[in-house]
Amino acid sequence: MDKAVFAKDNVTRRAIVSYNGAPTIHSFLASTYNDISDENEYRGLFKMYDTNQVFIDFHTKGTYRPTPFINVQKGKSDLASFDDKIVVIGRDPLDRLKDYILTPYSRQVLAMDVLEMHANIFDTLIQNRAEVPTPPWLRVAITMLLSILTIYVVLSVRPLQGLIGLVTAIVTFVSFSYIVFVLFGWWIPMAHPLLAMFICYYFFIPYRLIMENRRSWEY
Repeated sequence: MDKAVFAKDNVTRRAIVSYNGAPTIHSFLASTYNDISDENEYRGLFKMYDTNQVFIDFHTKGTYRPTPFINVQKGKSDLASFDDKIVVIGRDPLDRLKDYILTPYSRQVLAMDVLEMHANIFDTLIQNRAEVPTPPWLRVAITMLLSILTIYVVLSVRPLQGLIGLVTAIVTFVSFSYIVFVLFGWWIPMAHPLLAMFICYYFFIPYRLIMENRRSWEY
């Protein structure tokens, strides 16, 4: 996991698949389920320093049901429920911050315990459903396209129609990014395109007003 080592905002997003060519316990156990012998077969695999990593396909907190160890010890749990499953044993005492992580779903202090994070990593590798960021060229292309659209709308369309058109474009872009993320695990960053639209709008609105005032004065 990355925690504060790789993430500046302390949000855990990544899982280490191998270090110096040696598989981690997560990828080793996952390979016994999915028969993936070559780590390059994992989708979204990328290299960082001496490790190969993937982005975790996080589920919401509580997806994986915990079982108190004392219930197992006293025979109160059905042992058959553990058949053909990876069981992660650990603690969830609510007394140490390092036993918890921040997730893309929540930035609360106790957003998710480390045990459930490991369960998410195992599930991501077994299902081979790591998140796949879009390539840099596509992000640049989307940003440029939306910027050009914003400039065209500001300079060529009536203000009210242009505003409606830009809002529609934003809603469409956000909805499309959300849908492809949920259905296909493709991660399209939205911050840069939306920021570019905002900057273009507020830079070119004064320019349009200047041109219209000059045209009115000439008339």
